[in-house]
Amino acid sequence: MRGVQIKVLRFFTTEINLVLCYMLLGFLFITPLVELKGLMSISSKLMLIWGLAMVIYYAIQGKFKANVKVYFTLVLFLLVQIISILVNRANINISVILVNLILFFAIFNMSNKKQAKISIEKICSTMANVAGILGVISIIIYFSNLSIVFYGVTFGRIAKLQFSGVYSNPNTLGIISLFSIIMILILISIRKNKTDRIILISNIICQFFLLYISDCSSALLGLAVFVLCIVFFLLRKNIFRIMYLAVIIIPSVVFIIRSYKNYKLMDYLNGRFDLWKAAINVSKQHLFFGVGNGNLVDVVKHSTKLQLWGIDAGGLHNIFFQVLVSNGVIALLIFIIFIVVFVVKGFSIISKLQSQQRLLAIKLFAFEVAILSVNCFEANMLYVVSFISIIFWAILGYFFSLEDR
Repeated sequence: MRGVQIKVLRFFTTEINLVLCYMLLGFLFITPLVELKGLMSISSKLMLIWGLAMVIYYAIQGKFKANVKVYFTLVLFLLVQIISILVNRANINISVILVNLILFFAIFNMSNKKQAKISIEKICSTMANVAGILGVISIIIYFSNLSIVFYGVTFGRIAKLQFSGVYSNPNTLGIISLFSIIMILILISIRKNKTDRIILISNIICQFFLLYISDCSSALLGLAVFVLCIVFFLLRKNIFRIMYLAVIIIPSVVFIIRSYKNYKLMDYLNGRFDLWKAAINVSKQHLFFGVGNGNLVDVVKHSTKLQLWGIDAGGLHNIFFQVLVSNGVIALLIFIIFIVVFVVKGFSIISKLQSQQRLLAIKLFAFEVAILSVNCFEANMLYVVSFISIIFWAILGYFFSLEDR
């Protein structure tokens, strides 16, 4: 009996088990199973309790002492978020704070280099397996031209030119495919078994097909950023890197300016421009501490007469605007500082590694930058339990763990 208790305790105090279970919960939120309200409610509460218990467990162990500078910015962000919610009073939702607490101090967990590599393989393998199975089902639905209604919600062929597979919408299908492609590429560089590689390559072909039919612009942007980021680090000399950035940035800026002037930018953004315009107007009136997470949707909606598509389910579709309007400019500055710390620390880690370790670090860094680019058009890195937020913070912890200490 005691042996069983020790195994159970070991399972619930092992970081990767928490990450994998949270990732699977994130998958539940984007499949038809999300409509089973009772199951989702119980699962969410149990995972919340487990996550908070792990934060306390890590604090007792003193896991945060070795990386005070990194965690200090996250503590500041949480404090500003709490002040923002208290200042704005109405619609106080403690779960939003607790979710960030778990993301920052349980999911984002820096371990030793050896353990980090094991965890990277496990999380990438789980993603590849789950997304691969759901991907095959989605492809069958696509070629069968099926529309599946589950508890009043349509999956599969949701419109003549829109396909979501087994997921909640085409954007989710595209982003899942993007993440799967990147994580399979990471696995291919880790696993040397020929059979494993054939299965992984077959999976990646399926994911590229699903990415194509999803027509998800943010996922395509993420893939482009991932590739461009890797190429940047493969260029060893700084002069070549500067030229490379100039070739990318200058045409991109010219394209954005021209698109704005001829009003095509609004078409490319699919309603996001109206969301961001309303967000800027609201932020001017609530500059320092925002409107509070629970008030965001109502306040932004009432600030304009325009129809703001997607705000109820996806917020402001930009993580920076989401932070600005929710918790104010102070929280936004802290968040940006954290990103700068990540970039600077990332360059330092990559520069000190050699051979296969360096290549792995480059892929992880590029993956994180790709997720950041996706969140310029989505808003799910903070405040919510989603497969995107879980993977971002988990991979970030593993990336930092590659640093020689």
